[in-house]
Amino acid sequence: MTFREVLRLREVEEHSTEETARMLGLSIAAVKSRALRGRQKLRQALTKYFRRSELADFSGRNSVY
Repeated sequence: MTFREVLRLREVEEHSTEETARMLGLSIAAVKSRALRGRQKLRQALTKYFRRSELADFSGRNSVY
């Protein structure tokens, strides 16, 4: 069971916590915990990506000018 599966069901398919728990055979507490940790991991990954992207823009390599 991955964080991705929980986030997909909760955030993309908009299932409730209870529905997600039932579908995945998890407790409600486990779904809440995995959703939180999944959001944190996604936030970290996106932050790293956009920081690298901003650095590339400032170096002139990806500049639109």
